[in-house]
Amino acid sequence: MKRFLAVLCLMLFHTLALAVESLHPWVVPAPRLVKETYFSNLQDGASIETPFLLKFGLTGMGIAPIVKPVAMTGHHHLLVNRELPLDFSKPLPFNEQYIHFGKGQMETVLTLVPGQYQLRLVFADDKHIPNFVYSKPINITVTKKNDKVEYTTRTAGLSRLPIQPGEKGDCLWLPNGLALAYPELRREMIEETGKDEMVYKGIYGTPQRIYGAKAVENLSQALARIVVTDIAVRVRRETSSLPFLSTHDSLDYVVPEGDAAALDAELERQFSLRPSWAADLPLASEGGWGRTLALAERGAND
Repeated sequence: MKRFLAVLCLMLFHTLALAVESLHPWVVPAPRLVKETYFSNLQDGASIETPFLLKFGLTGMGIAPIVKPVAMTGHHHLLVNRELPLDFSKPLPFNEQYIHFGKGQMETVLTLVPGQYQLRLVFADDKHIPNFVYSKPINITVTKKNDKVEYTTRTAGLSRLPIQPGEKGDCLWLPNGLALAYPELRREMIEETGKDEMVYKGIYGTPQRIYGAKAVENLSQALARIVVTDIAVRVRRETSSLPFLSTHDSLDYVVPEGDAAALDAELERQFSLRPSWAADLPLASEGGWGRTLALAERGAND
């Protein structure tokens, strides 16, 4: 028998997307509805010191790394002192004035020397061919380049997540009071990419990369694990059944054939109960039973 919370993460993200009108503190409404890219923390005419963490904004399109073609997605390119390309049917060049963000990055650290610069963003597909989504140019002045800069831990795509200090380092706090700890969270130069990235001390003492999308994945899997563990405890209390296998979003049981339908119905009921610490979190599950785990996963119910 198998029942798993396969839709928890999707339902969670769907709920967050629909919760914009309620202005949940974790949700930031999109500032625009048209297809557009823009600088979210730098205005035309600004004077800055470098290094400077420059953040990109995007509406009407999706972000995707250049692994494979994905419809209605692309990645950012930062143009420094360059006009828009004359031919949008050709890929953008690779040089210091055309900076590519093929991993789907939404920010970069400017290290420009003092001087006058014009910046603009151009959005392009997995082959670096522009798709007519670009920003207005902005003109900025770099007044100073600092040799040493102390970075905060609220950067690199993590700025909109509830990361706060804890006993074991910077923590991503969950709504039930538990936390995901990222010890020694900091910026560090990664040799493989040649870029400054956010890292933390892993369980074996080696630096582990962390960025916004990965943190959201950690968050959704942690919430699923908490929900599933609570379910397993309640089912144990009410039916005396223990799972023989569990993942962050699933429970698997071995029971007598005659008890399968009843336990599956109880599991379906338990998987739909919302936790007290997230009373508005929609939950659903899918599952079934069979003589093998593979049959149970397919919902053979035979």
